[in-house]
Amino acid sequence: RIQMSTVVSISSDFSFSFSDGNVLFSTDGQELNLGKGNIYGLYGANGVGKTTFLNVVNTIIKPTTGSIKYQFQGKSYVFDSSSQHLNADLIANNIRRSFQVPLLIDEWSVLENIQLVNRKCDDENSKHFFDKNCSSVDEETERLMLIAGFTDKDIAGNLSYGQRRLLANLQMIYSEAPLLILDEPFANLHERIVTILQGEYRRIVEKKNVTIIVVEHKRNVIEVFSDRIISIKDKRLFFEGTYAES
Repeated sequence: RIQMSTVVSISSDFSFSFSDGNVLFSTDGQELNLGKGNIYGLYGANGVGKTTFLNVVNTIIKPTTGSIKYQFQGKSYVFDSSSQHLNADLIANNIRRSFQVPLLIDEWSVLENIQLVNRKCDDENSKHFFDKNCSSVDEETERLMLIAGFTDKDIAGNLSYGQRRLLANLQMIYSEAPLLILDEPFANLHERIVTILQGEYRRIVEKKNVTIIVVEHKRNVIEVFSDRIISIKDKRLFFEGTYAES
């Protein structure tokens, strides 16, 4: 079930190196094309550069050589070593990222944190981007909060670590971005909740043709959740088939 309408294309000469010139990973002559409507599991041993790769795709840090090309809603973007600044439209309107440590506004409610992810940089009220009064309960937010056991009165700063991770997942599921980048989204969550979240992610992939890149340290989660594996092994970044084939 691989639909190869390309969203992210990583060039065949792509690499990331440390300041001393030591290569962390490269595509080693193979171009990687990530298709729309698929979940890509990023797999590799500790320290091989999985989070660094996510940071490059998210344009937080630049590749050393090569480029990443993005195709969203008829617009193309290129990110490479010569890129001088982030493209606000690319990041703010097309890519959403969850981190190992959830980035939430503690003073805001669960509702307000969930809905923050859909505020666009080109909204007419962009100068009020962080105005909490912009949030109001809608059917989808209410459904997600019910699944997680949250209410619109719950404040993010009062949540446990596991609840904060759960809230970060709800942000990604609620997001309208065509590309989601998830760094160990299911860590410290109960197996039952993980199963529910996987179903919700799969729903938006199939319904909205969302593309997901996910790092997860549990092998069985990657096997069940991903359509295809991207491996980092021996400093090489490459596609494999299903987890069973990797």
